[in-house]
Amino acid sequence: MDAALLNERWKLAEVEGDDIRLSSFSFDRQSYIQFVASDSKLQGLSACDEIGGQFSLDAGSKTFTITQITVKPGSCSSPVFGVRYLAALLRTARYEVNNRELRLYDATQSTDPILTFRAEE
Repeated sequence: MDAALLNERWKLAEVEGDDIRLSSFSFDRQSYIQFVASDSKLQGLSACDEIGGQFSLDAGSKTFTITQITVKPGSCSSPVFGVRYLAALLRTARYEVNNRELRLYDATQSTDPILTFRAEE
């Protein structure tokens, strides 16, 4: 397991290169994800919607898979980033943690992350 990744609360910063701070929908800026080491579960928010699921990772090769995403609708629904955020999570194939920033990449070997998060202060 990768201690730098696990049990940290990661605030969503970018979705496919688009800065979430530019969203006019303020709830988008509340989006986060957390990976719980003890049972390989993820939890978080996509705007107001609670998300959950399972993950597996290989810290040596930095491969990473997210499966079984569940969404419990909240009192709002993100018209801007919510759907793109959840779709990108399911495409995750590898990760990188550097300077309290988490970058998730798809399987295309692109150097551009599909999702970028920053550790919550």
